[in-house]
Amino acid sequence: MDYLEKWLIFYNEAKNLALLTIAKNCSESIKQGVTKDFVYYDTIDLPKDTTAIVIFRDPYDRWISGTVEYFAYPESVSYLSTSEHGVQLNLQQWLNSEPMPWDYHTSLQSTVYNYSNLDLKPYWFCNSVLEDINKDYNCFDEILVTHQEKLRKKYKKIVRGFIDKNQKVVESKLSTLYNADYKFFNTLKFVNRNVATCL
Repeated sequence: MDYLEKWLIFYNEAKNLALLTIAKNCSESIKQGVTKDFVYYDTIDLPKDTTAIVIFRDPYDRWISGTVEYFAYPESVSYLSTSEHGVQLNLQQWLNSEPMPWDYHTSLQSTVYNYSNLDLKPYWFCNSVLEDINKDYNCFDEILVTHQEKLRKKYKKIVRGFIDKNQKVVESKLSTLYNADYKFFNTLKFVNRNVATCL
């Protein structure tokens, strides 16, 4: 499966502070709510020692969310069948192949950016993560709360049903696919990992 990595960085030069977004990790809420003193940064190379805020998410949960997104809103796969039967066939084909991301919504979080030479401030994805970041850095004018519309709910039911029928195999595939992510996360000290709402 060919896909383009999509990255979106917001940078505050005065504070040497950056928000590095990752798809399915509050990226739309960050884009909509970030304060005006952050500007879109059109290169992936940030100044050395930039304080870089990144939200990371459990790869299993993110794969489910990203898979739902892939079928609910196909961006570059014009031939993709989005009927319930078509989704089931695509999921079964994925299960029978070498584990790969569908697109940038399910790509590895550990390789979206080069995190070296950055003062990385990793946050764990949870209900309060944007409030946690805002409390620490005051970088949002508003906290956008997103809701699942009917289309996403429809595909989430299909994906969840498929996982329920193939749970052990799916878990094994995802463990292999995201091994590098899990290893990378184990090297990080998350700013908010001990917050009760994140556990």
